[in-house]
Order: sequence, then structure tokens, then C-alpha cells
Amino acid sequence: MASRASGCWRTIREYGLEQLRAAGEEITVRRRHLDWSADLAERCRPGIFGHDGPLLLDRLVAELDNFRSAMTWGLTDATSVNARTGLRLVLALQLLWYFRDRLAEGQRWLEQTLAVDRDRGAPTDSPGPLSARPVGAHGTHLDVIALNSIVDLHFGQGLGSEATIASAEALVLARSVGDRVGEGHALIHLGGVARMRGDLERTAALHEEAVSIARSLDDDFLTWRSLHQVGMTRTMLGDHDRAQAYLEESLAVARSMGHVWGTANTLRTLGRLALREGRLDRAAALIGESLPLLARMGDPRTTRESLWQLGLIALAAQDPRQASIRFAESLTRSREASARREIPRCLDGLVAGLPCRWILQETVQRAQHGFLGIRRHARDASSNDHWRGTGRCWIRL
Repeated sequence: MASRASGCWRTIREYGLEQLRAAGEEITVRRRHLDWSADLAERCRPGIFGHDGPLLLDRLVAELDNFRSAMTWGLTDATSVNARTGLRLVLALQLLWYFRDRLAEGQRWLEQTLAVDRDRGAPTDSPGPLSARPVGAHGTHLDVIALNSIVDLHFGQGLGSEATIASAEALVLARSVGDRVGEGHALIHLGGVARMRGDLERTAALHEEAVSIARSLDDDFLTWRSLHQVGMTRTMLGDHDRAQAYLEESLAVARSMGHVWGTANTLRTLGRLALREGRLDRAAALIGESLPLLARMGDPRTTRESLWQLGLIALAAQDPRQASIRFAESLTRSREASARREIPRCLDGLVAGLPCRWILQETVQRAQHGFLGIRRHARDASSNDHWRGTGRCWIRL
């Protein structure tokens, strides 16, 4: 029934387009459709950070085919105005790309629309047609926001070299046009690049510079984000007292904003800090508190990481049964999402969590698609232990 209905709507849509072309109105209607799409996405975006976030994300997902059609038209329409409207639409959908695990698609749309926008001669010395800066936007200038947003999508996919180039470009552009908000976010991203290279002192310096900018601007979102990043870096440096102070302030800002995802993420980082300090019950409680918030936001990627972190905590608490359950759940979700980069860490956890009387050999062979697998051999094949299957892995309960 669903395929039949889809075919029916496709026929109706094609007939409608034929009639619009025959009447010479297709271009006018498509431009109006692009404007409507950008307006809808921009109106939904601010609320995504709050309690209605899941409903608004679902609304955007329901219109995704509409948005794709509008973005495609923005790439082909010859006018610079509509190229810029297409860029506004892609940027307004940034949280959908991020929270609904569509990072690669978001990156493609964003890079294509930004390139077309520049080719059409859109101005680079003015903020563009944004009537107001949306909550959570990574700047005040449209091109700066675009570059910073591309970096976020790169980081989410582990594309470090690409993130380095776009971060530097964003910082130069932000400073040249006087976009202080965009400068703060670019500094956060450059700090992330330095962290990937192991230069934690430089990371902390860049993130603390972003905190100073955020405080001077009284920008809640930038304040939350920069404080959170400094807290993460101070945790990695072993400066736990300062990390705790930064993260507690970050959590307070997120809660005052009603920023559900920000609250969840800061709770997770506080949990990692507690784990480093050996406070295992506290770590499990904090990360466990983040899970329902992430579920409300419909963020599968961060949920998978949180489950993996709970597995690490269970291992540290010498509870291999609970660890295996958490790692297996994270593995199942990662495989369902085809998140190949996440699979090895789950397999490592499963190997570490299994009782030692089972001999496991990890096959460190990468197939062309990047999968890692494990071989296991039971010493006692007649055991009455119960086993649960999770994809290609089996764990003892």
C-alpha cells in the first residue's frame, strides 16, 4: 500500500509540474517553495534546543523530501538571491543533520550550496539576509556560520584534516568581517584540531580565549559551548578541580537556556571526569542521567557513545556482565546505523568484558568497508551458560 500511494503522489506531482511549465509558472512556484522551506526550517531551529526539540526535529524530518527538492532547485536556479536562500535552508537544517545521524548528507548539501553561493557572486562582506541570528548559530555572518557548521560535520565524521582547513578559513573570515560570535566558535574548532594532534595546552588556550569572547558578548550558547570544551580539555590534562568548575558552570548555563542536548552532553563530560577520579557510581549516575535526555532529542550517535561509556565504567567496577550488556547494545546500534568507525571500540569492550575462561582472538583484519570482527572459541562447548546474539558477536550473560 505504501509503495502504491507513493507512486500515486509521484504521478500527481509530475502532472502538476507539467502544468506549471505549460503555464510558464514553474520558476515562480519553485522560488516560493524554496522561500517557504527556508522560513519553516529557520522558525523551527531555535526551539530544537528546548523541550519541544524532538517534535520540531520530527517535523523537519517529515518535510525532508520537500527540503531536498528546494535545495536542489537552489543549486540550479541562476539567481544569487536563491543560491543564498538555499544556503540559509541548509544551515537551518544543521541540527537535523547532527541529531538524526545524517552528517554526510548535511556535509554534501552544505559544501555544494556554499560553493554555488560563492560562484553566483553573493556578498562576503555583509551578514546576508538573516533577519536575526538564530539560537545556536555559529556566527552572525552567513558565510562564517557555513564554514563553522561544515567543521562540526567534519568532526562528527572524524575528518580531521578537512576540519583543520575549514576552521582556519572560518577564523580568518570571522575576524575580517568583525563576526565575534563566529570567531569564538572558530577558536573552539581550532582547539578541537589541536586536541586531535595531542597539543592539549594549546587546546586549552584557544578554548579559554573563546570563553573570554563569549563572556564579553553575553552569548549563552557560545558560553555553554566554550565552557564545556575547556572543561573537557582540563579533564584530559588532569586539572580536575578547574575542569569541575568549568563543567558545573557550563551545566548551569545549559539548564538556564532549556538546552536539553547541551545539558545531556555536559552531564556526560562530568561523568568522564568522575570516571578519571575513580568515582564510578557518580560517573554511572551522570552518564545514565544523560540517556533519557538524548532519547528525547532523538540523538542516536551520542546515545551509542554514552552506552559505550557506561560499558567502560562497568569494566572499571569489575562488573563484566553489565559491561558486556552495554557494549553489546552500543555495538548493535552502531551496526544498525552502519557507523563503522564505532564498531572496533565496541568489540574491544566485549573482548575485555568476557570472562577469561573463554578464549577470544580479535581479528584485526579490516575489510574494504572498515569492519573489525572477532573470532571466539569456547573451551567448554557443553556449558549450560546462556548466550545472547548481537549481530556477529555473542556475549555471555
